[in-house]
Amino acid sequence: LFVVVVLLCKGCGFFVLGIVGGAIGGAALAAVGVYFWTTRPAHREALGPSDEDRVVAYEGLKVHVPGGAIPKERSLAISPGKPPKDAPSVVSPWEVSLDGDVEAPIGIEVPVGLPRGARRVDLGGVTWDPGAKRWRSLESEVNPRTGALTLYTSHFSLFAARVSPPLVPHPTLRVDADD
Repeated sequence: LFVVVVLLCKGCGFFVLGIVGGAIGGAALAAVGVYFWTTRPAHREALGPSDEDRVVAYEGLKVHVPGGAIPKERSLAISPGKPPKDAPSVVSPWEVSLDGDVEAPIGIEVPVGLPRGARRVDLGGVTWDPGAKRWRSLESEVNPRTGALTLYTSHFSLFAARVSPPLVPHPTLRVDADD
């Protein structure tokens, strides 16, 4: 590019350099914009200390914050996650983050679209462990009345529901009376 600038003309070199710089700057700005557009949370909300229970809802996901769980002003961010290709039993992923610690576990009610043939009794909650590069089970419960899955956590990352296959004994399984 420098050679092109020199060949064009000495007087308009600044103008051409300005265009080249603008193109490079524009490309860099577009790359940064795309990065922030794809990584920005879909919903952000400020949470301050409170003795009352609160619920933050976004697109069917509900974050249940018990009274006294937030010791000082925090920012809660919620974004839909991408379903993992290598774990078909993991469904309804969500990225939930909170900038700081909490004093009590927070409940994350995950909207679950069950795969064909799955039952709500086969549901459980998982979180992604980036260090181990695997999904880890979380304490969770299914509301028998509504069928909603609630995960309980005091740290924040990528959360999802896992649909376990029903337990079917092998035809040659032997169970002794002592077992």
